[in-house]
Amino acid sequence: MPRAPRQDFEEEQGAVARLIHRLRSPRPARHFAVLKAARVRLGAGGARRLRFVLPPIAFAALGLVAQLSGRGGAGAGPSGGGAGDDGEDALTAEAVRARAGLTSSLTVKGQAR
Repeated sequence: MPRAPRQDFEEEQGAVARLIHRLRSPRPARHFAVLKAARVRLGAGGARRLRFVLPPIAFAALGLVAQLSGRGGAGAGPSGGGAGDDGEDALTAEAVRARAGLTSSLTVKGQAR
């Protein structure tokens, strides 16, 4: 019995979402850059795809914000490569803005259905 194209599409996008959850870097700035690149590349796939790929990117951005916020002072975790407190604060702020943008994109795309 052949599978419906929609079912195949949803299964494929589920695999892409699982892949997004595996995107990691020990350096927060690089991790954020990877998430931004994934958002740009996968977002070019259209509104149907965004429904599947934006949530894992948003959750990964939230995890990155939590990781950066939890570092606190010296010795709170691995340095990840030379960024000072100001650099980490700027990265945290940018990640929060990106997550907010992703959330609003999800809301707008959800209303368009």
